[in-house]
Amino acid sequence: MAKFETWEDIFNFTKSAFETGHVTDLISGKGNYAIQTSKYDSVTVPNDIPTDFEYILRVCIYSYYKESKDPAIPEKFKDALIQMLNSKDAKTVWCAYTMLWFQCLKEAKGTALFSIIDNDLITITHNALLANKSNLEKCFIWAGKKRTNGLWGDIEKSNAFLCNKYGRNFL
Repeated sequence: MAKFETWEDIFNFTKSAFETGHVTDLISGKGNYAIQTSKYDSVTVPNDIPTDFEYILRVCIYSYYKESKDPAIPEKFKDALIQMLNSKDAKTVWCAYTMLWFQCLKEAKGTALFSIIDNDLITITHNALLANKSNLEKCFIWAGKKRTNGLWGDIEKSNAFLCNKYGRNFL
């Protein structure tokens, strides 16, 4: 798990992921890119979730984008999400969807630093979720642990929230 003492630590951590092509690892919390929030953070992340998606988006990616002023960051972020959505691994697809869910929520609320959700990305996400539905239904880890239909149930619930509250739909 990554631990940060200073803003510079967060900046270098995120910069490393973008410069070395490990944005998918940053998003999914693989290897040295896993982040667990502190008990003092406003968001509580269950210990069995691979990483803190909202923290990565808000503190790592958005802050790095704002500080670096690199206009390529949104496209690199979007490309990494598409790469993950094209995976045949249900857990990877769920991680991409979860990060997209947070990005979509921030875009809908007007708090996103950049916008990446467009019709093409919605279609890619929709197709990836449907293509992986049966595997997601059999995946009883993380947010799917207590659901009869696994991670698919988590996707249905979170998508319904976006649909009902903000008119956004990935399914």
